[in-house]
Amino acid sequence: MTRRSDLDPASVALLDRTRSSVMTVLALDGLLIAASGLALRTRGPGMTLWPFEDAYRWSHLALLALMFVGSVVRLAGTARAVLERPEGRARWFFWSHTLSALLGLAALPLGFTYAWAVRPLLSAVAPFWGVALVLGLLALPRVDELAGFDEPPSPRRPLFPHRRCRDADEPRPPSRPLP
Repeated sequence: MTRRSDLDPASVALLDRTRSSVMTVLALDGLLIAASGLALRTRGPGMTLWPFEDAYRWSHLALLALMFVGSVVRLAGTARAVLERPEGRARWFFWSHTLSALLGLAALPLGFTYAWAVRPLLSAVAPFWGVALVLGLLALPRVDELAGFDEPPSPRRPLFPHRRCRDADEPRPPSRPLP
């Protein structure tokens, strides 16, 4: 097992940024679960134009799709072959974990909508809450994912391309003057 102290400083900083981002999404998961539980507490029977079986089938199919896509994004974005290049390692690592947690977060409005319209019971919305929390917890980065690379992640490409980095190259002037 790799310890955090075995990583280079750039990898430790990347691990901290990614963990902070995923923990923020998990905190938002908790807030939305509490809010939806409070909103559904006093809700009467749901009313929808769809038959109950169809609503159940389609909502749970969408939930399975979210689980699958969230897992694929996390696993594909943190594959060793993808993280080999130090130039894109930070970006791939950060966004694959964060996007996986955000896809888990998307299960909460889906579950709330299903429970509000069809069946406002805890047993109806619990699978959606569980998927949101499980995808968020699985998205937490591990030290082993960044261990074993020859070079640290390159600081040349920022995680957020719209923000300027101190050490980024200056933008090129336009090829022709603007009118």
